[in-house]
Formats: sequence, structure tokens, C-alpha cells
Amino acid sequence: MKLAIELLPNTTAEEERFLYLNQLNAFQRDASFTNETHKKHVKPQYDSNVQPHSFEQGDLVLTYEHRYEKLGKGKS
Repeated sequence: MKLAIELLPNTTAEEERFLYLNQLNAFQRDASFTNETHKKHVKPQYDSNVQPHSFEQGDLVLTYEHRYEKLGKGKS
């Protein structure tokens, strides 16, 4: 981006801002593509290790209540 601004010395502040935002969009696209690729790679590994659970009425299950959390509520 600096090269584009150096090659075009008559660029205004608005044009510089537009070039900067364009570059950010490219970085965001690349990051989004990388994230999606990672998700596609990790999901089959995760799914292969997950065991399905089926519960019947009357089964005892362990529940977790966040209101008794000693460290607080956490992320909301």
C-alpha cells in the first residue's frame, strides 16, 4: 500500500484512506478464508471423537449450574 501511495504522490487523504480500507478488506478476506479452511479441517477430527448420548426418562444425569460458579459468570 505504501508503494501505491509513493507511486502516486498526488493522492489525497481520502484516496489514501480508500487504499488503506481496500487493503484491510483483503486482509479480512484472507483471514476469513483461513478460518473457514481450519474449521473444515478440525470438524471431522472433533466429530470422530464425539460419542452420542441417549437418555431415557428416569436416568440420573449430572447437571451444572453456573450460578454457583466461584469465579463468576464468565463470558456472556
